[in-house]
Amino acid sequence: MKYLLILLFAINLNALEPEAKVADLPTMEVLEAYEDSEELFSMKVMEYYQTAIVLSTQLKSLGFTPDEKVSSPSLEQLTDMELDLIIRYYNLAKSLEGQIESITGFEKSNNFNNLKSRITELESQYTDSLWEIKNSYLLRELELKKEIEEKCNDKITKIENAIKDNCVDCINFLSLSLSENIFLGNFDGQLESKPNIGMKVYLNALKPFGFGRSFEFWYEYQEPRFTSNYDNGTETISESWNSNINALGVSTQFYPVITGKDINGGLKLGGGYFWTSGKVYNRDEATYSWEGMKFEIEFFGGVNNPRYPIDLFLNLGLYQSFTNDLILDLADDNSINLDKTMFNFSIGLRYNFWSSLY
Repeated sequence: MKYLLILLFAINLNALEPEAKVADLPTMEVLEAYEDSEELFSMKVMEYYQTAIVLSTQLKSLGFTPDEKVSSPSLEQLTDMELDLIIRYYNLAKSLEGQIESITGFEKSNNFNNLKSRITELESQYTDSLWEIKNSYLLRELELKKEIEEKCNDKITKIENAIKDNCVDCINFLSLSLSENIFLGNFDGQLESKPNIGMKVYLNALKPFGFGRSFEFWYEYQEPRFTSNYDNGTETISESWNSNINALGVSTQFYPVITGKDINGGLKLGGGYFWTSGKVYNRDEATYSWEGMKFEIEFFGGVNNPRYPIDLFLNLGLYQSFTNDLILDLADDNSINLDKTMFNFSIGLRYNFWSSLY
């Protein structure tokens, strides 16, 4: 192995370059910004640490002793987020880079001819060709790089998991909500709305479509509990309706609006298209069918801990028809006209199934 290192060092003496370049140290303004994000701080430290490992391994593989010893940062150091840690690992990697660049070729050395003679002697002792020796060295170098990458990836994974357990900036990509709803409008005693259950699915638009992290698509389904009241001339008749409302839309999130040690809150604005239909139970001739636009504003809040991914929200929705009035046809020339607008008030819980740092 000793002869092999001498041989390979001689082969590469004209082109000894660092196998990894050290990234420039950010300005002090940028460094101060790293103190605001554990994720960015940890990734910057690990970037310089990984570069230092590669340079130290390169020196050892060429038979040199690194001037600096490379040790991995502890989780405690990373969570303390001291800027000196970034600067320390930058200086460490820079020192190793300078050591490699300072190594001169043997062409300018008086020992070059002696080394060349020694290589000639070694060639006669080995049956393998120089190309085979060089290839075996390259394979070993690749194995070392793979080992380094695996160790670094393991450390990064542990850091990411630690950050994720206390990450208030995680993106919720998939959520489901259940709510209690009631409808309001120009009912004038002719229509009553009792509380009903609603369901809503949210899909963040960042991963599938590359939109901003605050945009999300949603689908909503409700079964309103309407009761109509009308006077047929002799008595007031009350009838219950079998109804459903569907809506598709998009919303944008403003977050946080309210922030504290234990809770965070935000605001959502959204809009979409709705369609709905219904009929009186056991009387198919009494029906309605509407469509139009839905606009909504929502206030939400939850505990400041990703381990409990549940939000409480209050939602005010406006259902607007821009063409026809919202009319319930009661048959027998009777109907209820609600004009073109109806409101919906919801309170509910939202569970965030899928959250991520990126």
